[in-house]
Amino acid sequence: MRLQHESDNRGLFELTGTVTPFSTDHDSRLAVRLESYLLAGLTGPELGRFFLGRIDSRTDANSNCLTFTPSLDSDASLAVAFSNSSVAAFEIKGFPFLFGLAQTLEDDWFESPVFESDVSGTLRRCGGNVSLGDLSFESKDRMALRGAVTLAPDRQLSGKFQVGVAEAVIQSARSRRLDSMFSAPSEGFRWITLKIGGTAAVPTDNFKALFEAISPVRTPDPTAADPTLEDPTKPK
Repeated sequence: MRLQHESDNRGLFELTGTVTPFSTDHDSRLAVRLESYLLAGLTGPELGRFFLGRIDSRTDANSNCLTFTPSLDSDASLAVAFSNSSVAAFEIKGFPFLFGLAQTLEDDWFESPVFESDVSGTLRRCGGNVSLGDLSFESKDRMALRGAVTLAPDRQLSGKFQVGVAEAVIQSARSRRLDSMFSAPSEGFRWITLKIGGTAAVPTDNFKALFEAISPVRTPDPTAADPTLEDPTKPK
């Protein structure tokens, strides 16, 4: 069976296998293959507004499946290991830490970072929960992100991200607080761990709290503006 998203005719969702409709006490398991499919078409619009892009199922993964029991009260579960589609870039947006990075680094790219390649993760849907796990995004010489996030049935968000910023980018920033916030270089990036919370409508993270916990380094010129004193999560 091949399916397409109702608002998109480019992506492909393919199901393969056997359904036993009268065996209501046994799960039916169908293999899933995705090709250039909108991620938001699987996560739903609430979680999908943070992660914009098209995905392919990873052919080396054994967990790509839709599992359900053919009954009226069946609770289906979906698990797909994915990578970004080669036909489109992948974008992250909407989290407060992204605006904080854009402000403190004085680079608007970080507010909605775009990843041309090196994107992977695992999508899981079960019991009303929608999760993106094993996330690994990388834009060489700029930014990396790893971690997981879950949207619960009550629309609450939870998760943890490890965010990496290139060493050269940290060193060139006027705000010296970032140098204290981020770890020593590893794998080409300096890292910070952020806790994700809030709701799908109003997401939260602790970037601002970590930023404000660092004592500001005053500029030598008392008349100069100190970018470290700005609120990194408050839009101008």
